[in-house]
Amino acid sequence: MDNVSKHVWQFHLLWMPSGESLAVLGDRAKLFDNADGDLLLAPSGAFSDSKLVAAFEAGGEHVWGYAFDYLCSVTLEEVGVGGWCAYPARGVGYAVSRDVAEAVCAASFARIAKYIHPAKLFNMPTRASLRALDDAARHFTDNGNEPDGDEWLAPVSLFSEAELVVARDAGGIVIDGYSFKYPYNVVFNPRLRGFTPGEVKVDGWCGYSSRGIGYSLSHDVAVAVCAASMAAQKDKNE
Repeated sequence: MDNVSKHVWQFHLLWMPSGESLAVLGDRAKLFDNADGDLLLAPSGAFSDSKLVAAFEAGGEHVWGYAFDYLCSVTLEEVGVGGWCAYPARGVGYAVSRDVAEAVCAASFARIAKYIHPAKLFNMPTRASLRALDDAARHFTDNGNEPDGDEWLAPVSLFSEAELVVARDAGGIVIDGYSFKYPYNVVFNPRLRGFTPGEVKVDGWCGYSSRGIGYSLSHDVAVAVCAASMAAQKDKNE
């Protein structure tokens, strides 16, 4: 991944020594649930003063470390280093050193990239333009419903030559875009901050969850939507 450093930032963390030590945190111990990696790290700001005192008495420590974007689960073996933990359902991870944070962040982005591929797409301009396609409009439906997202995209390979002619006459164009894994519905949320499973604040895509695939105009958008979709599926299954 290019410029991984922009996805890593310094962060104040609470480190806990063991799973047993989490009992003193009460309901706040849930912040450590479903983590990848080998450490128990969470933002120190997420705990009240009384919870922090209890954590310190149980062997916990305040540490300056790093937070990083974590869009897809990876294993310790894949990364090759320890000293981190990450929460795929929240899209964030934590590490005790920048080098480790960058290594895990890069591995996570590399894993999500395996689900994204260049694709030759047909882009229709509006919902109304689909009427000219007659039966070929089925390529832009998701199990009989409209796809998620804001674009009308489908692979060129699905259309016959005659259908492509009709589509072009209706304002459609062939573009070089991307396909990506899309197992669960994603919605657009312009007020979104950070990462939330099943939500994105980017446009330029559409998703067909019944087929498990989505399409986008750019690689960055494909990464964001694919990650949100996969995280939503994981969140549902846990």
